[in-house]
Amino acid sequence: MKALRIILAVFLVLLFALFGTLATVATNPRAMEFVVRQVLSRRAPDVQEFSIGSLRYSFPSSWTLGGVRATVLAQGVPVQLFAGQLEITDALHLLSAGNSASIEARDVEAACAELRVRGAFCHTGLIRSGSGLAYTGTVSVVDVSKGNLRASEIKADFSGNEQAAVLTNLAATVYGGTLSGGGRATLKPPVGYDAALSFNSIDCAQLEQALGGFFRQLGGTLSGQLHVAGTGNRVDVFDTAWNMPMGGAIGAELLASLTDYLPPSSAQKKRIDFLIRSGGKLAVEFFRFTLKNDSPEQLSGLIGIKSREANLELNVTHEIRVDTRIDSLWRAWQTALQ
Repeated sequence: MKALRIILAVFLVLLFALFGTLATVATNPRAMEFVVRQVLSRRAPDVQEFSIGSLRYSFPSSWTLGGVRATVLAQGVPVQLFAGQLEITDALHLLSAGNSASIEARDVEAACAELRVRGAFCHTGLIRSGSGLAYTGTVSVVDVSKGNLRASEIKADFSGNEQAAVLTNLAATVYGGTLSGGGRATLKPPVGYDAALSFNSIDCAQLEQALGGFFRQLGGTLSGQLHVAGTGNRVDVFDTAWNMPMGGAIGAELLASLTDYLPPSSAQKKRIDFLIRSGGKLAVEFFRFTLKNDSPEQLSGLIGIKSREANLELNVTHEIRVDTRIDSLWRAWQTALQ
């Protein structure tokens, strides 16, 4: 009986020590930092630094972290992350299938080379099932910029698991207009993607100021759609259509190929030739441009244009053969923006 009492006493001492240790880890920012670093070193080695400014604990497994900072390597480039508040609710629920937990981040900022993210908010619900961990949530961002590229008032819903990630209800303000759409990425081999975006009333003057290049040849506003899908780094589907809903102006240089469809001595051709020589733009009441890939090496599309200034109305089908797969469009696009 005496031995039993001794064993019971030792057990109680160890139990109190365990609870004391757990209480220290749960409520002390420095202790929590140490535990998180140990976990990250095994599960997420790309996280180089992690620190917590403040910590509040709610029984049994909820925490509110303040002033969270981390440095994460993304393809070898360090990304600085900051969250004014990070709230973890019911974390222990993830130990068994069918239960859910949530993570909410407020006042998030990120910086990586030229990339800047400001004023982000994200709420994520996590649920464990027999097939693994799934998530669903919403995100909003005040402002994102990378070099001259910029978007603001961004909102989207997302969901996914270990096999795929889905983005829906994307909406943002870009260059005086709006962007909307969504996409899906397959994360398990064969890795793939499928994205569909719509643009409405994008200001060409703002595009020119930010990107230059091709957009110097446009005036007015642009609206359009873009559908891109592929596997790995390949582009298998490329389909886009653009128009100027309010009318605008087209650099005559861009219309040079269309003069082949006009009579050599016509007033329309003479007007466009003059604008090409002088570097001018042709005012248009209607403009539509479509482009899609018929095969990995061939593009086809339609150019429609109507201009009272030149007494011109054309609808021309054209084909473009590229020397490599359609993937080279991205390199051509980057060149056009320079």
